[in-house]
Amino acid sequence: MRNEIWIMSLITIFIVSCGESKVENKTEAEMPIVQSKYIHNSNATSWKKDWKTNNTVVFHIVGEPATLHPSNEPSTIAQFIFQYTQGFIVRSNLENLVLQSGVIKQLPSVSENKLTFIYALRDAVFWDDGTLLTLSDIEFTLKVNKCPIVENAQAKSYFENLKSISLNEQENTFSLTMKENYVQNVAFLSDYPILQKSFFDPNGFLDSCTLEDFDSQEYKATESISSWAAAFNSAQFGRETSNLNGLGAYRVDEWDAGNSIRLVKKQNHWTAKLTAPTIYETAYPDTIIFQLNNDPNSQYLEFKNQNFDGSGYLSSQTMTKLMADESFKENYHAAFLSTFNYSYAAMNMRPESAGRTPIFTDKKVRQAMAYLNPVNDMIDLLFEGQSTQRIGAVSSLKPTFNSELKSILVNIEKAKQLLADGGWTDTDNDGVLDKKINGKTIPLQFELLCMNNMSIWGDMAELMSETMKKAGVNAKLKLVDYSILYQKAAEHDFDMLLLAWGGSSLPDDHTQIWHTSSWLNNGSNFTGFGTTESDSLIELSKITLNETKRIEIEHQLQQLIYEEQPYLFLMNGTRKIVLHKRFDNANMYSEKPGGLLNNLELSKTIKQSVSLQP
Repeated sequence: MRNEIWIMSLITIFIVSCGESKVENKTEAEMPIVQSKYIHNSNATSWKKDWKTNNTVVFHIVGEPATLHPSNEPSTIAQFIFQYTQGFIVRSNLENLVLQSGVIKQLPSVSENKLTFIYALRDAVFWDDGTLLTLSDIEFTLKVNKCPIVENAQAKSYFENLKSISLNEQENTFSLTMKENYVQNVAFLSDYPILQKSFFDPNGFLDSCTLEDFDSQEYKATESISSWAAAFNSAQFGRETSNLNGLGAYRVDEWDAGNSIRLVKKQNHWTAKLTAPTIYETAYPDTIIFQLNNDPNSQYLEFKNQNFDGSGYLSSQTMTKLMADESFKENYHAAFLSTFNYSYAAMNMRPESAGRTPIFTDKKVRQAMAYLNPVNDMIDLLFEGQSTQRIGAVSSLKPTFNSELKSILVNIEKAKQLLADGGWTDTDNDGVLDKKINGKTIPLQFELLCMNNMSIWGDMAELMSETMKKAGVNAKLKLVDYSILYQKAAEHDFDMLLLAWGGSSLPDDHTQIWHTSSWLNNGSNFTGFGTTESDSLIELSKITLNETKRIEIEHQLQQLIYEEQPYLFLMNGTRKIVLHKRFDNANMYSEKPGGLLNNLELSKTIKQSVSLQP
């Protein structure tokens, strides 16, 4: 899972997508969370006189990327824009949440040992200069992403398992050999744009290197390669519109920093000749504009005035307000969809490494905290009711989810009993439970860390603290900067903390969050969860390619995590999608990017009766 790499942007998206602050008066409107993979919205059957007839999509965003460098920029908004400007080897089927072909003819054939994958390149895929996409471009792309001096830290670990590439020019195929069996040996290619070798390396500096060279600990870049990498990593390939090259049907025409990014449809693009294009290969709008707007009041007015055609970045509060408005409902499709992202409260199971008080070393205490977790109150009071409770380590949208795991609801008496069973009683009658540990009486109080960048985190922590107090537990809220919180998490210097993880429909690799090695190396296993049994299940899961067998393994691992309760699982992130009804194909998806702007076709109703504006 690509969790840690984009943690800050995912946290921001998770919170913005759910709410801004504590809500005093909820607007009355029915807005059920859609817990399905997609929504097929009906096309308009009539045309309203106040609908714009121009073939331009104006999409609202709340932040712009630092760059649009195709290999080096990891931000979620850049990845969204890349959907339209770049090409990919494989894509994700947004309806079935399985892989599908991109610039390959079909998904690869696999060798008997499951380590070599043979891909056949499609014919008649052209770059903007009219030259064909070649096997050399594929090889160059993989080399770039694996090259140690290319500044794409977010990609390095996902190319680590790639051993070698072999090209068959006669059959126009390429074979990728991997070091180990791994459930994401094909899926990782869906995240990285294909690069044109002649554009980015016209002098062929990387020709002298192989993928195996980059695996060597003795590898040292030559002066020529170092010079090439310095140019490749520079701003010219991330900010200058003339150098934002890609296989996609759209190009960046203008970037007005702090205001908007405008894409225009390429003329005579290779996808225009396809007789049965996929939803990724259409290019119906002439122009796509990403319009920056951070002001909720202004956002509301822009949608009321139909100046925006869509968004995936409204707060729940703004979305709720809009969805209660009759004119908005007449003009827009809008929905809250469950996503693979989630928030959580991590408990330190191995505090001795940082000299912390051993509060959560006992499973009974962690289980008691689960019964003191007011997640449904958070959803109702802070998130406009627009979220769902997370049950465990795997999203309920995935086929690997263990449906036998049930939601744990607030139960004060159950929590008290578990704490009593763990030896926690109020011996001094001060309202806080205590226990003698190593000869010293310790009160059941701890530091609850959360970020100070948005008030919603503090509101969530306060609700938790209030509920815990009813069972004699004293959670002391402490707000800190994200950098401090993350450092404390990685160094295991905390009692309990609030954070969020992002996710996707790809098969889960639980190593990063749940394997003990990720605790030892200060990785993302903040809690110290794990045993020889859970590590074995994690390792077996990621190399088991048989889906039925892998589901069995996943269920066992989820059951272990559920019983141990290293996290208080909070809420699934919600994806809020708004799309104007003047466009056909205004479909919405739980998986990123949520909607495909290139597939929005100006309603056939107007095409039959009104001449289009440019």
